Amino acid sequence: MSYKITQHQTRKTRMIELSLSADQTISVGGIVLFDTIRASHAGHGVSLSSGIIQLDQTRNYWMQASMDVTRASYASDATFTFYNASGTAMTAAEGAFPAVWQYHTVSPSGGRANATYTAAYVSTGTTESAVSLRASSISSASVINSQGFKILIVEVE
Repeated sequence: MSYKITQHQTRKTRMIELSLSADQTISVGGIVLFDTIRASHAGHGVSLSSGIIQLDQTRNYWMQASMDVTRASYASDATFTFYNASGTAMTAAEGAFPAVWQYHTVSPSGGRANATYTAAYVSTGTTESAVSLRASSISSASVINSQGFKILIVEVE
């Protein structure tokens, strides 16, 4: 009888939360201006600059954005999409999945989307050097509610 012996490699994993310090008014094309980073451990490879999320390309990332938006018009849709450093919307082939909330005849109270309204980015192969989360459809002058609009990031070194 023989056994396959493999060597396990330990990899550092960090949890990082991005948030906003204040509510933000947003329209189509607007970047969500995350300005606060909270991390489980020092030494992570995430930084922020005017809402652009800088990522260490030698690491892997899983990101999930949870939305909390008060739409300016109750009869409007709201979509948030991850964009790359070139300003191009990322696709599922690149590991990005938009958050889409579509208007139906019965709207939620207060015009808010619920907490299950999420967008995701999973680095596949080559990690993007920078990503941003933008409103790709929303009624003008909608408000991002800072208390509930966050990105949770799992970083693997």
